[in-house]
Amino acid sequence: MVNALESGGIAVQDTRPGGTANKKRIRVDLALPYLNGLPVPTATKTRTPTATSTSSATPTATSTGTLTPTVTLTPTVTLTPTPTPVFDDVPYGHWAKAYIEALYTSGYVAGCSTTPRLYCPERVLIRSESSVFILRGAYGAIAAPPHPTPVTPTFADVGTAYWGYGWIESLWTDGYTAGCGTSPLIYCPLRDHNRAEASVFFLRIKNGVGYVPPTPTGIFSDVSLGAWYAPWVEAAYNEGLLPLCHSASMAFCPEDPLNRSWAAYMMTQAKRMGLPTMAPPP
Repeated sequence: MVNALESGGIAVQDTRPGGTANKKRIRVDLALPYLNGLPVPTATKTRTPTATSTSSATPTATSTGTLTPTVTLTPTVTLTPTPTPVFDDVPYGHWAKAYIEALYTSGYVAGCSTTPRLYCPERVLIRSESSVFILRGAYGAIAAPPHPTPVTPTFADVGTAYWGYGWIESLWTDGYTAGCGTSPLIYCPLRDHNRAEASVFFLRIKNGVGYVPPTPTGIFSDVSLGAWYAPWVEAAYNEGLLPLCHSASMAFCPEDPLNRSWAAYMMTQAKRMGLPTMAPPP
């Protein structure tokens, strides 16, 4: 029950059984304005500060209670476009791309087509084309044969009107070729260029026209010691110009035709252009 008003408070007597003698009076302050004629302070509701953050900053409490934003930097990725291959038919992933493009950059080759730009990597070289290839390897980025063309043809099967006449004559003049037959002297300009012939040409590019290969020892299963090309193919293999065609049987395949991809490979090795040697197939 309410007992009395005291200084704005209300004394409340405990009326539970047992009396009030030993019971403490309970004082309750009510938040009622001007109760008993005395002003009672009223509570003013205040707003608790709320920390905010952006997607790039996380608030961190310091020892003084101040919220300090922690900035998180987001890396910016700049995409570098992949360079377009030099030749449309030598894409990324082609085993000879590095060798072919190295020759193009150095001016040794121009490809087999200009619009679109093509190299024809799988096409087999014929002997007339190889004369251009070899002389550019010897002289650099030349656009014409290095020697004046003679009035009278050297080879019975290469006339003055043939497109490769000047190149073949220069190849003969420099001592790179002896032709493909002697009675009469012929060059066989339309015949496929094979691995044995390429061994001769590229060894001479690497070591000079006067180079003489060592005596062969018979390391290949498909090359007899009596073959004219035996010393040349062994030297080409030992000097890293051309790998085996089958490593399990130690075969060189000397009479297999040489395509333009392998010609590019041999040229880069002969010119010591710093490109890696190829591992032979199994």
